[in-house]
Amino acid sequence: MRHSSSSRSSTLSSIRDANSDTITVTAAEREIDPAEANRMAVKPGRYVEIGVRDVGSGMTAAVAAQAFEPFFTTKEFGVGSGLGLSQVYGFARQSADTCTIESNAGKGTTIRLYLPAARSPAGDPTCGRPVLRPASSSPTTGAGILLAADDLV
Repeated sequence: MRHSSSSRSSTLSSIRDANSDTITVTAAEREIDPAEANRMAVKPGRYVEIGVRDVGSGMTAAVAAQAFEPFFTTKEFGVGSGLGLSQVYGFARQSADTCTIESNAGKGTTIRLYLPAARSPAGDPTCGRPVLRPASSSPTTGAGILLAADDLV
């Protein structure tokens, strides 16, 4: 969850820096077929696509091609680290997911994060809701497992 929160923060910071007055956030379930999955370097299947779009200054194709590279920035020296979008991309790849960028100079940018969609058994009454279960104790140590999430959606 911490990486997810950091990704949202980095993406929104980048959009703020694009001097955009309008930000649109979307979420949709999407099926990615084998051909598209191969192009995106992910496994085919169901994904949740989270999109963040601004109508700010946008990027040229050359800038967009470098936007996910660590330390790449178009900002003045000393302003920002150049790590925002590379952190978003890194989080996505660490999680076996991906992130894409579409941008047109003068027209804005869209960042899309793709996360595998969870499958729940048919008729499961907890489908779509967080489930809290008792922690199990390890027979050798007597220790339990604690899961804390600060940003349940």
